[in-house]
Amino acid sequence: MHELAKLRALNPAERRLLLVSCAAAPLVAGGVALFGFRRVHAVLARWPRPRSTRFRTAEDASARAQSAARVVAIAAGRGPVRATCLRRSLLLWWLLRWDGIETILRVGVNRDGGSFHAHAWVEYGGRPLNDAEDIALRFPAFERNFGAAPEGAS
Repeated sequence: MHELAKLRALNPAERRLLLVSCAAAPLVAGGVALFGFRRVHAVLARWPRPRSTRFRTAEDASARAQSAARVVAIAAGRGPVRATCLRRSLLLWWLLRWDGIETILRVGVNRDGGSFHAHAWVEYGGRPLNDAEDIALRFPAFERNFGAAPEGAS
């Protein structure tokens, strides 16, 4: 599908989210590169304060989470800075938290062929939003939720 057709296929809420994502993706990427994940995560966990959920049903929240994952993937693949899986997942986690949708930021590792590989993704309702369904089998995840708000953040 042509790029313009993809843009036209987005609904108005998705277009707004795309603009926010395109603006925030380089900031998240640059912040992680300069200050590290922990410091950027702490800032994102504090600002802006997460909204109370505005979705009437779990299905509405799930649809919004899936839509946001698609839009963040579009934004992360374009622009001056290509987002790594960690940066893309941190951005998605933050945008959904801002919408009042609590997700889990997972980090997994594998040692395929003797080399060490790490990967990050976001889960909602126990299912990956921005990756394949079997990602946790290929990259067994740490028990820790890397998206949990640090102490002192709301």
